[in-house]
Formats: sequence, C-alpha cells, structure tokens
Amino acid sequence: MAGNSNSGRKSKSEEQDVLEKLSVLDDLFFSKLEEAMQQGKPYAMRLFATHRIPKPQNSLEITGADETPLFNIVYNSEDSFNDTLDIGIENQLII
Repeated sequence: MAGNSNSGRKSKSEEQDVLEKLSVLDDLFFSKLEEAMQQGKPYAMRLFATHRIPKPQNSLEITGADETPLFNIVYNSEDSFNDTLDIGIENQLII
C-alpha cells in the first residue's frame, strides 16, 4: 500500500459486511425508487434503465480503405462446387 493504511480495495469480508448492513434498507430503497419513477424523476428512470435494460452490442463492419469488402467470393461453376476451398491472389476466396 502506498502511504495510507486505508488505501486500496477493501477485503472481501469487509465488502460482505457492508452489503449485509445495507440489505435491511432494500425494501425502502425500492419503494422510494418506485415513487420517484411514478413521479417521472429523470434520475430514477436513468438508474432503473442502466441496471435493467441491457446495453446494445457493438458491431464492426470491416472493409478496405475504399469501402470495398476485404474478400470477394467467386464461384467457378456450380458443377465444380465441393467442400474444398482455395484462397486465391488478391484476397479472393475461390470456391
């Protein structure tokens, strides 16, 4: 620890003790939160939403510098379609 004996993260048992002491207030907390939400208080709505509604997943589309896809899929012919794949020149996937 750097200089202060109270610095750093509390031990797991200390965290558990705090949670047990606060758990007696759970019913009061939820009733007050419900009242605030019914009154349309923005902080209550935000608190509820951040803990109840999952965040959307980020998606990433990978393209080249000129907005073209990284791979071009080229079929030689339907007759020669089989389970073997061959990567050709210039990032073309030849099936």
